Amino acid sequence: MKLDFEKIRLACARKCLTVGEALKAAHTSSFTAKRIKDGKEVNTKTAGKLAAALGVDVAEILASA
Repeated sequence: MKLDFEKIRLACARKCLTVGEALKAAHTSSFTAKRIKDGKEVNTKTAGKLAAALGVDVAEILASA
């Protein structure tokens, strides 16, 4: 599952969080954070945890196919 980093940045801005704060709140490792930024596949659980930390549905941060 690929996440859209720009969509994540927008969701962070809505919550007045930095991307780093959101990733930390989702208990995401620095390795996984880099994978997200690089547009690589991540675990569905990771996507769910990040979406929950941002207060959005996972679909809102998914990358377009």
